[in-house]
This record gives sequence, structure tokens and C-alpha cells, in this order.
Amino acid sequence: MGFRFKLLTMALLISAIVNSQESIVSGKVIDAKTNKPIDYVYVLDSLNKVVSITNEFGFFKFKKQYNKNLKFFKYGYFERNKLINEIKDTIF
Repeated sequence: MGFRFKLLTMALLISAIVNSQESIVSGKVIDAKTNKPIDYVYVLDSLNKVVSITNEFGFFKFKKQYNKNLKFFKYGYFERNKLINEIKDTIF
């Protein structure tokens, strides 16, 4: 019984550690014409809920939610739609 208890405890601890790690998506939004960062771009999910907003240097960061369709939006710019798995370091 002692061995089984230790084995079960180790399995539960390992699964808790693996599940507690969160994936973070981050990147930068750049104007394709000027190559300058775009500040205060809204990153919206498929329900138009704000997931993140870029800072004054164009950087964004949020927790990864799998298979979500995201919209990058700011007045005066074209919208960009991306799947979360397609996001690389830079969005133009």
C-alpha cells in the first residue's frame, strides 16, 4: 500500500504541474507601410471580447486559448483576422 500511495501522489503532483503551466501568446503589431509599431490595437476573440490591447510600442500579450479566431482592430486601419495558432512574432 505504501508504494501505491507514493505512486499515486507522484502522478497527481506531475499532472498538477503540467496543467498549471499556461501558454502565453505575444507579439508586435507593425504598420506595413511605415514599419512603425501601432499602439492601442484591440485584439478581440470570436465573441468580440477584448483579449489584449497593444501598448505604446505595439506589443501585446495574452493567455493562449486553442483554436480561437482573433481580430486585430484599430480605427483607421484594416482589420486583420488570424487563428491563434497562426500568430507569429509580428502582425502587419
